[in-house]
Amino acid sequence: MHDALHYVVPLLPSGTYSVMAEKKGFKRYARTNIILPVGEHARMDVAPDATTQTVQVAAVSRVLKSDDGL
Repeated sequence: MHDALHYVVPLLPSGTYSVMAEKKGFKRYARTNIILPVGEHARMDVAPDATTQTVQVAAVSRVLKSDDGL
């Protein structure tokens, strides 16, 4: 299932635009230099892309010698 939000900006003058979308837990979406000619429509499909973070932990342990020889 895909959750989608649709935004419509009517009567937008022709020109060059940038679009940015962000939400906590997702990667930021940014697109620049979107040219909107007179009388045209522009459509951008933004698919949510969850952020992932990998943390690697390394540790060094010492070999211990017990008193009972084990």
